[in-house]
Amino acid sequence: MSSFLKLNTYALIAAIAMFLMTEIMLNIYRISNVLNISITNGSVLSLLVTFLIVIIFTFVFYRLIDPFNFLFFTTTLVWLPYYLLFIYLFSILFPIENRGEIPPPITGLIIMAKLIGYPFYLGLIFQFKRRKISGAKTANKPIQQ
Repeated sequence: MSSFLKLNTYALIAAIAMFLMTEIMLNIYRISNVLNISITNGSVLSLLVTFLIVIIFTFVFYRLIDPFNFLFFTTTLVWLPYYLLFIYLFSILFPIENRGEIPPPITGLIIMAKLIGYPFYLGLIFQFKRRKISGAKTANKPIQQ
């Protein structure tokens, strides 16, 4: 597979993970109404699902990336257009019809903080994988005197 296609695939995976975390947080009221549970239980459920998404995404992304190809380091920025496309499509396909399902204003600040921190999170995964592999390569070399 070409590097360009791999880069876009990884960016798509990263965008899907962030999109799911964002939409779960924004749609707590819808989730509570659909599942017929209280908003408190819906919040706890969305928090658990978000942590599950983070754990699964971290393991999947850690296994997929090639840490010595610096083109993949650009994944920390390339995911954003895919994310914006997913948000736009979701808002068109599932508009808010009940005014009671509008998320509180503070949710926007939380999402902005997540969007600012997400590239650093991706870069951190990239660096951990890179250090682990380069550390394993140096550990297998014989000691020269």
